[in-house]
Amino acid sequence: MSGQTLLNVCLAVLALLFCARLLTRAQSTLATVSLAMIIGGGLSNLLDRALHHGRVTDFLGLSTWFVCNGADIAIALGVVLLLVSFCSGRKVLR
Repeated sequence: MSGQTLLNVCLAVLALLFCARLLTRAQSTLATVSLAMIIGGGLSNLLDRALHHGRVTDFLGLSTWFVCNGADIAIALGVVLLLVSFCSGRKVLR
């Protein structure tokens, strides 16, 4: 495993632990679902990285400049939903 791959894995694990901590404090369904999507996408990318020698396989070509996988979509959608949750004015976290 190269140094860059190890750094990416460590940062991903830290981000996932942070999201898991937030998940334990979530008070709204939208926040819970969005954090679960972020964690699921992150775990999927980590698994992909472990199985494909430090690389994540992207297989959806949505345009000439945007190529991603299902995990990337789950993470992006989860972040958008989490932002919506925080902007809703309701109490999101305990």
